[in-house]
Amino acid sequence: MFIERFLMLSKLKEINPIILFVLRFLALLLVWEVLYTFVIEPDGRLDAWLTSKVASVSVYLMNLFGLNVVSKEILFGCQALLFHGSKLLKIAHPCNGLLLFVLYSSFLISFKGDWLVKIIMLVIGFVGIFGINILRVIALVYIQIHMPKYLDFSHKWLFTIVVYSFVFFLWMLWVNKFSKLTWVKK
Repeated sequence: MFIERFLMLSKLKEINPIILFVLRFLALLLVWEVLYTFVIEPDGRLDAWLTSKVASVSVYLMNLFGLNVVSKEILFGCQALLFHGSKLLKIAHPCNGLLLFVLYSSFLISFKGDWLVKIIMLVIGFVGIFGINILRVIALVYIQIHMPKYLDFSHKWLFTIVVYSFVFFLWMLWVNKFSKLTWVKK
């Protein structure tokens, strides 16, 4: 039995690297889905914290540029952005960027490359994804104030394409530039 298992592991090395990457990526997403469904989502603290941070940084930046916006928690962790007492936007947990972080990091972890470079790129990617999510919230507030008829389209389509394109750009940056780097010369 031990020998059969060993032989199966040795056969994994013979698998096409693309198939191996896809299997790793899907396995990480499956682990995430189970962990999120049974531990993280029921607990709620991670989503609440991240949603709160997206709201507070967005509000800070909008107020910095003279827009008097405040955030208010409406459900556990969900935030409403208010302008002169009127609700402009609700930031719910699916809008906090957590899934984007998971997709990005699962891709990097599954792809070949030096682990120290991966960690650096994970941090850079998280900051970039958080930043683009903040810009998305600010843009949606602007659209809600000045062009409310375009809010639904912008939220569902335009910014979904923009944000996922940014994650794809980060992936391509990793594949084409950084996956080949090593921190220490061997």
